Amino acid sequence: MRQNDTPTSQEHDNEHGNQPPRPSRAWLWPLGVVGALCISLTVCGITVVAATGDPSYAIEDDYYQRGVDWDRRKAQLAASEALGWSAEFDMDLSTKSLSVTLTDALGRPLEGAAVRATVFHHARRGQAEEVLLQPFAAGQYAADIAKPREGQWQIRLRVQRGPDMFFLTEDLYALGTPIARSGTP
Repeated sequence: MRQNDTPTSQEHDNEHGNQPPRPSRAWLWPLGVVGALCISLTVCGITVVAATGDPSYAIEDDYYQRGVDWDRRKAQLAASEALGWSAEFDMDLSTKSLSVTLTDALGRPLEGAAVRATVFHHARRGQAEEVLLQPFAAGQYAADIAKPREGQWQIRLRVQRGPDMFFLTEDLYALGTPIARSGTP
């Protein structure tokens, strides 16, 4: 108050609880709830896109049936190993090709076989390729690879000649073309 103890009209209103109306804050709570829901939906959307768009992630084809058929598969692998056949792989990134040299138990070239393979780069399991390898020399078969890249590959080979079936899963590290260097390291 002032010195003469006469209240002004504003001081009089404040003393008796008659304050000027403030803007309402009631709309802040619903806005906060809606904002939290929007943030939650955005995070969920980002998670779904990241999980489904990653080419390095893939579920094994027929994983359940492969588990059920485990005993049959083990018997196939044992029969395959008993054949004594062997395979040597080569992947040439410059020509985008996979080649395999097949030999029988006596070391002779394996000719007249139907050769198929599933190939994939370990960093891109979702981009597995099924290829049919064609013969190009005695015991040698080759196929083109659509997306070759340097690094660790897995090759799942299936060879059939007559009634005999040969299965082999092999990891192969493919190197890119060497870079010309000058000077000493």
